[in-house]
Amino acid sequence: VFGGYQVETYCCHGCKYRHKQTKRTTAICLAIPEQETNQPRITDLLENYFKPVELQDSDKYECRKCNAKVDSTCYTELVSAPPYLILCLKRFLYNTSLQQTIKVMTQVQIEEDVSVKGWDFRLHAMVVHSGSSASHGHYYSVINTENCKLRLDDTSVSSGGGLSAHLDTPYILFYQRKDCQMDETADLCLEHLDARLQAIVRNQSRRPVFPKGLVVTVKKSHQPPPPPPPSCGDGPGISSNRMVC
Repeated sequence: VFGGYQVETYCCHGCKYRHKQTKRTTAICLAIPEQETNQPRITDLLENYFKPVELQDSDKYECRKCNAKVDSTCYTELVSAPPYLILCLKRFLYNTSLQQTIKVMTQVQIEEDVSVKGWDFRLHAMVVHSGSSASHGHYYSVINTENCKLRLDDTSVSSGGGLSAHLDTPYILFYQRKDCQMDETADLCLEHLDARLQAIVRNQSRRPVFPKGLVVTVKKSHQPPPPPPPSCGDGPGISSNRMVC
């Protein structure tokens, strides 16, 4: 559902030998400029991600044909798009001068529709980090439904889905492929499981069927809900920022 395949091609500048490496990726991590006068778009960050990279000096590629480290060019291609594309914005970077991890506060234009190597996606949900520090803060989600946007903040669900403050920055984006519907996604997921796991998933997905006329009473608890886990706030012993990339 969330995985895709990318191919990295290394082209030697000397003998022109091309080495291709296929790898499965769960998310595409996009670099954000630390200082930018104009707000970059998601499309700009994607173009920069797939832009050819020159490997020189200490980054030279070891060519299998030349049997030596040589100057080369690296190309990254997306060859298989998942039903849901996860884009992770690199908002947390280690600053060598400060010797600590900092949060990049550059605002990014979140586009509702993006095209990645011929596949069209529409924004489905995003995780937002609230705060100016990489060592603490708060996370909440914004979901795009058919009728409206919903904001999920711990036990609170509200409509609107807008960012509440300047310190709120989108962190992880979920894009749904336009040519892939929800039911097709579920079938695609089950196809890759063996028969035993498929039976378990289908059994857990069944809704209980009650006899006609039976009244089911749900007992409500008057106790307050438990506090959120330490990863959502400043809990003791565990850093609140557990999703640093």
